[in-house]
Amino acid sequence: MKKKSFAVIGLSLFGTSLAKTLYELGQDVIAIDTDLDKVEGIKDFVSHAKQAEVTDTDSLRQAGVAHCDVAIVAKSDEKSIITTIILKELGVKTIVAKTKDELHRLALQKVGATKVIFPEKEFGVRLANQLITSDILEHIELSKDYWIKEVDAPKHFFNCVLNEIKSIDHYGVLIIAIKRDDDLIIMPSG
Repeated sequence: MKKKSFAVIGLSLFGTSLAKTLYELGQDVIAIDTDLDKVEGIKDFVSHAKQAEVTDTDSLRQAGVAHCDVAIVAKSDEKSIITTIILKELGVKTIVAKTKDELHRLALQKVGATKVIFPEKEFGVRLANQLITSDILEHIELSKDYWIKEVDAPKHFFNCVLNEIKSIDHYGVLIIAIKRDDDLIIMPSG
């Protein structure tokens, strides 16, 4: 995995968790917030922690966001729209912004957010799917009609060759990976 540089702007619980996790995964992370206490609290868990005014171009430039591969606007307040505009002006290629509702999502998209996320809604859908179906371990919705689901294989699949299972014909399922203990086989052949 190629190392990237990230700016996480807004050290809410979501932003702090995201910044720390990216850093733990070996990425360069600049954590930015207007609140000095939040900046001080994260400085040992990221590459750089900066106090900056998130609605001021010079402040964000001085914090180093213009040199980042990805900027994440981790707070979904009114300032996030202005912050997204500034990031676009600074030339940040990938801007991920957190939204609070559909109108906010639309505004963020219009001003240049590459990706808009609604973590509470997305996690709620994912958790609901896990809770109602006991055999689903993970669930990622690709579109209204397509999902990626991690499921325990039914017993009648054990000791079978994939060509014998005919997963698409009988079940409408395409097997894209097989996990056995710590081994993962991606795109298994027949």
